[in-house]
Amino acid sequence: GQTGAGHPDDEDTNSGDQLISQIEEDQEQNIRHAAVEVPGKKSPFVTQDDENLFFSTVEQIVVEGIIPEAYSLLPDEQDDEDAAMIEVLQFGRRRTKSIVVSLSDSVWEAHATLWYQGLSALSLFETERYF
Repeated sequence: GQTGAGHPDDEDTNSGDQLISQIEEDQEQNIRHAAVEVPGKKSPFVTQDDENLFFSTVEQIVVEGIIPEAYSLLPDEQDDEDAAMIEVLQFGRRRTKSIVVSLSDSVWEAHATLWYQGLSALSLFETERYF
């Protein structure tokens, strides 16, 4: 079958299982940690007041530009391997084209910084029962 654009249907060339296996195989070299169990509860906070305090704390940390230590975000915490992290994304019908994405670019750095600012703030709250 054809999609109408001159390309065969994906179903004819790749089953869903084959595609998932290929993605897993392609990404395996980039995984540097064991899988993390996803918590079952919706919120780690005991009360709504705790949750509100968490979000106001994160907001204050972000506004003040506080960068938490020990998360490899500060220049003296990064080594050459951290600075050289890349991901090669292949695309095209036969995956013959690719683009190299630096994971240390400012876009990714901003996301990582916000994530760790939130994680750092979360560590101030009673959440052991959640995780």
